[in-house]
Amino acid sequence: MLCIFLLPLLAQCDEKNEFDELPSQIQKFVSQYYPETAVSHYDFSDGTYNVTLSNSAQLEFNSSIAWTSIDGRGSILPQMLLYDQLPAPLYSFLESTGNITEVYRMSRNSSTITLGLLDSTAVYDMATGKITN
Repeated sequence: MLCIFLLPLLAQCDEKNEFDELPSQIQKFVSQYYPETAVSHYDFSDGTYNVTLSNSAQLEFNSSIAWTSIDGRGSILPQMLLYDQLPAPLYSFLESTGNITEVYRMSRNSSTITLGLLDSTAVYDMATGKITN
């Protein structure tokens, strides 16, 4: 009977340990955009930090701890995340097209930011500022 009561506490301890193992910049990112969401998995391999949040997003950061991919895994991404992390023209595009609440994933590399929307994709060219979808 005692085990039934302690089991949820042990699971929380494991999730807390995963969060505690994250680099401090990633801890801050998770706390800011996904508050009160536990980390269910974390690993670092080949220069990439992979973080999976419990019943929530999957995040990927490069070795410089800049996000490279955020996948809501079926849920929309937080609007504050979009506002803070996207260039102003791309965020304005989302607002003007009514897609601000339809971003399910985003990724970036050295030249583009790609947004996975409900039923389309938007690609922002960082060099030109051009948006295609």
